[in-house]
Amino acid sequence: MKTKDSELTYKERNENRRNEAEEAAEIFFNKKNITYRRLGFDEKSNPIESNKFSLVPSVIRCLPDYIAIGNKAIFVEAKGFVDDLKIKEDDFEEYKKWNTIMPLSIFAYDTKKKVIFYFELEQIIDSLHLFAKDKYHDNQKTYFRIDWDFMKQNFQTL
Repeated sequence: MKTKDSELTYKERNENRRNEAEEAAEIFFNKKNITYRRLGFDEKSNPIESNKFSLVPSVIRCLPDYIAIGNKAIFVEAKGFVDDLKIKEDDFEEYKKWNTIMPLSIFAYDTKKKVIFYFELEQIIDSLHLFAKDKYHDNQKTYFRIDWDFMKQNFQTL
């Protein structure tokens, strides 16, 4: 039996499921009176078929989930995870591009422990070489495995 999202196909990961990380981000934004607007694609409740989505340029597929405006305007990418945060190597390259337009932060939500880690993209770029790499079995895309202990020691929890 498959128990981790990384063991499921794209369709299995996204069909009839909630995006707990985005829900947690929106609760956080509302609680802190942060103005926000949805930007990116919603693969859970309004998906584009994967054979069609692959036709969209990568930089657009990696459009951050939100613009959030508190003391300044930033992009926010919400990522849900259990145990270790997994971010595709290709996605990091696209996030770097968005980060040149406006700062990009990651809102990483451990759906099992109900812990939020928050960090700016700049905080992790120089540390990528420290993380193990692996590949998703369904699409063979390489991802970085950012372990929980590293996040706990290096990033803000909310």
